[in-house]
Amino acid sequence: MPEWPEEPIPPGGTGEIKAKFDTEGKMKEQKKTITVTANTYPNETKIMLKGMVTPVKG
Repeated sequence: MPEWPEEPIPPGGTGEIKAKFDTEGKMKEQKKTITVTANTYPNETKIMLKGMVTPVKG
């Protein structure tokens, strides 16, 4: 479940959005897209996360 600031972020301000990705059953390069919806123009912004999933050796 994503987490975002409860208070509005003023123009020019900053905030933090947290998202988790379940790596269960996934390997190698992964790409995921997060869509941020806000009262801005445009009202949707897409952010692509890219990473490498490496199996844990045990």
